[in-house]
Amino acid sequence: MRQRGLHRAFPLGRSESAALLVLLASLVWGLGWVIGRPEIADETYHRGQILRFSGGHAPILPMFPGYHFLMHLITLPWNKPGLDVYRAFSCALGVGSVGVFYLCMRALDPRVAMVRTLAYAALPVSYPLLFLVYTEPFSHLLMFASFLAVFRRRFVGAGLFGTLSLFVRQTNVAWLGLAFAMTVLDTIGEERAAGRGVVPRGSEAPGLSGGGGGALLRLALSSLRNTWTFLVGFALFGLFVIHNRGLVMHSSFARHTSILTGDSRFYSTNVFTVLLAFGILFLPLVVGVIRAKRHRPASSASPTRRAVIVALLGTAVLLFLTTFHVTHPWNEDPWYLVNRLVGLGSTELGRYALLVVVLASLLALTQLHLYRATMYLLYPVSVVALVPVWLISLRYELTPLVLVLLFVRSPGFRWEWLLAVYFLTWDALLLPGLASGRFFL
Repeated sequence: MRQRGLHRAFPLGRSESAALLVLLASLVWGLGWVIGRPEIADETYHRGQILRFSGGHAPILPMFPGYHFLMHLITLPWNKPGLDVYRAFSCALGVGSVGVFYLCMRALDPRVAMVRTLAYAALPVSYPLLFLVYTEPFSHLLMFASFLAVFRRRFVGAGLFGTLSLFVRQTNVAWLGLAFAMTVLDTIGEERAAGRGVVPRGSEAPGLSGGGGGALLRLALSSLRNTWTFLVGFALFGLFVIHNRGLVMHSSFARHTSILTGDSRFYSTNVFTVLLAFGILFLPLVVGVIRAKRHRPASSASPTRRAVIVALLGTAVLLFLTTFHVTHPWNEDPWYLVNRLVGLGSTELGRYALLVVVLASLLALTQLHLYRATMYLLYPVSVVALVPVWLISLRYELTPLVLVLLFVRSPGFRWEWLLAVYFLTWDALLLPGLASGRFFL
C-alpha cells in the first residue's frame, strides 16, 4: 500500500519536467510536419475505409474496421471532413496511447516514467504514425490499457480492454494471450502466497483442506473469476475466424490474394527483421548491455545459462542462413526503408552484416532484465505472432519493440535520456523525408 501511494505522490523533478517539455514540443513539431500534406502511404486506404462506412460498403482492408468505424462516428458532425480532420482525431488517440503508456510506467517504475514515455513517443517506427490516419496508435492505447489493468491487478478490466483491441486489429489476439498468461500466473502466485496453492501430495499448507483436488478447484475458480473477460475475447475471436473463414477480413483484397499470409507456411523473416530493427533502433541499449557483459566476471553466469545462450545464438545462425529469404513482391520497392534494409541480404557481405546485428540483438535480449518474470513471455509470444506473416513490414515489428521498451528494467537515468535523445535524432532525420513522400518506413 505504501508503494502504491508513493507512485501516486511521486513529483516531477527536473529530469521529468524536461522530458515532459521535450515530449510536448516533439508532438507539436511532428504534427506540424504532416498537417496540410497529401495522403502518405496507407492513409489512402484507411481514409477510404472510413468513408466507405457512409455508403454502407464492405471493408476493404485486412484488419477489423473498429478504428475506422470510431473515426467515422467522431467525424459525423463534419460535412465531408478533410484529411487533416481525420489526422487531428487520430493524433488525439495517439496522444492517449502516450498517456496510458505513462500510467503503465508509473505502475512499474515512477522514477523514470516520464523519460521512458518520451522514448515511447519518439520511437522512430511509431512516432510518424502518431500523426497519420493509421490504426497502430489506437491499437496501442487499448493494449496499454489492458497491461495497465494487469499491473494494477484489475484483471477483468485487462481482459475487457484486450478484447476491445481485437476490434482494431485482430492480430492483437497475441497480446491478449500475453496479458491472459500474465493474469493466470499472477493469480496462481496470489493463491500460493495466501497459502491456498496446490501442494505436493502428503504435504500441508495453511488454509488447504480437502486435499489437492480442493486446492485445484479453488485455483480454477479464482482463475475463472479473473480471466472470464479474456475467455470472452478468445471466444469472439474464434467465432470471427470461423465465420470469416480465416484471420484476414474476407472482403479485403489481401484475403483473396493471400498477399499477407502467403500459402500458410511459417516465415522467419519478420522474426529476424524485428531483431534487426531492435539492434539498430535500440543501439545504445545493445552496446551498453554487451559492454557490461564483457566487463562482468565469467563466473557470474552459470554454465547452464551460458550453454543455453550459445545454443540460442548457434540456432539463430543456422536459421538465418537457411531461411532468411525475402520473397514477397511488395518487399522489392525501395521506397520503403525496411525493404532497403532486408535487401542487403541479397549480397554475401550484406547477409553477414545483417547476421551480426541479429546476433548482437539476441545477445543483448538475453542480458536484459525485465520488471516481472512473467514479462519474459513476450519473447515466445512475439515469435508466434510474427511467423505466420509473409510480408515484411516494420509496422508488424512495432508492438514487440514497444513492449520491450515498456517491460525492460531501467539501467538508470543516463541510459533513459541517451535512448530518448537517440530516438529523437532518428525522428529529426526521418520525418521530413517521410512527410514529403521521399520514402516510408
